[in-house]
Amino acid sequence: MKTSYLVASLAFAAACSDGGGKKMITPPVDAPVSVDAAPLCTAPAMLTTATDLGLSYTADRDMMTAGNQEKWTVIGDLNADTAPDWLWIELFEGPPPDFTTLNFPATPFTVQLTGAETDYLKCSTCISLTTDVDLAQLQAGMLVYADDFMATAGSVTITSLTPTIVNTPPTPDTPAMITGTLDNLSFAHVDISEAGTIPNVSGCTSTLASLPFTAMVMPAMAANGQTGYRFAIGKNLGKRPIR
Repeated sequence: MKTSYLVASLAFAAACSDGGGKKMITPPVDAPVSVDAAPLCTAPAMLTTATDLGLSYTADRDMMTAGNQEKWTVIGDLNADTAPDWLWIELFEGPPPDFTTLNFPATPFTVQLTGAETDYLKCSTCISLTTDVDLAQLQAGMLVYADDFMATAGSVTITSLTPTIVNTPPTPDTPAMITGTLDNLSFAHVDISEAGTIPNVSGCTSTLASLPFTAMVMPAMAANGQTGYRFAIGKNLGKRPIR
């Protein structure tokens, strides 16, 4: 212990004096106490835009459970890194307590990101980030990345939700489309698991002032490259429990 070391040093110094008590050996000074480095935050402190947005849409008729169960998933790049950060805009219809919205109202409508909307397992309007996505693993059908960030404040305005229109062949189907705006969003580093959404001890945060967005479902033949691989990822194959 530091106290014991100091006492021993003083005793040694007294033993080495010239007998008059004038010559003392100064005890060594402890090295400066090291301070833990700030956590490495994988999301930038401020977000400004998202590019290459793609949309995946699942209609009520395609869900295993009958009823209002539409699912809209928009994913876009937040940067052009070799391991990019992604913005997720996800809408899930379903009854409480498993969801927060039984049926989305007619557009336009605005959702405040509070309460259960900040829990990835319960939200119906879910805005989140995945940082440093491993694109090589993505091509193998695995979503592997560094961290989850969940929107903890702000609002989402959905201007239009246009479901896929199934046409009679040979006329191709009209693809689904979504438009809207994100406003005054705050994100927090979280851990997402089957237990829920829990704040991470890093305390890392990020903000997004405003982002208008538009995304359309890509035809199957055009869903290639990074945008196409985004929607080939399956549930529980990667880090996040994809809903």
